Amino acid sequence: MRDAIREAARHAFRALRSANPHEHFYYFALVTTGDALRPGPSACSLEGLERVLDRYRAKGLACGADVLRWSEADSPYHLYGDEHFRDVEALFLLGGDHHALPQPAYEAEVAARFQAMEDALHDLDREGFFGAGPERFAVVINVVAPGEEDEDAILARAARLNPAESLVQFRHDLDA
Repeated sequence: MRDAIREAARHAFRALRSANPHEHFYYFALVTTGDALRPGPSACSLEGLERVLDRYRAKGLACGADVLRWSEADSPYHLYGDEHFRDVEALFLLGGDHHALPQPAYEAEVAARFQAMEDALHDLDREGFFGAGPERFAVVINVVAPGEEDEDAILARAARLNPAESLVQFRHDLDA
């Protein structure tokens, strides 16, 4: 599962960068649910954030960058490259519905799925996919289940996946 997620993420994020070579991407995430259904890709760039902010302002909505910067659903690149996750979806469906498992087995399956997603991003990071040194410090990677996790869980996972230098803005925006 880890390998399939890693390769799907690699292809999705590479396609996104190739289609937008002049943008400065600062966020790459795998988005799932609290019960760890198959992930989808999300990302955001400084330029994409500005377009989203402009769109909200044009509608008369007052939103600051700190509110939208880490919002996967508001990103213009949410689920960009999702087609690369078809094989991942098939793996997540093997063995039937994990919701039908007894509670301890269900919890173990959810934990294993989250770990596979996290490990896939770790693998890409170790390869230098998200950059090195100052370039890497400008990027946050994470696995998130929006609306289904508290900020402590999101921050803990981000801390495991990123160098501390990458998380300055992230922690500031989440008031951590």
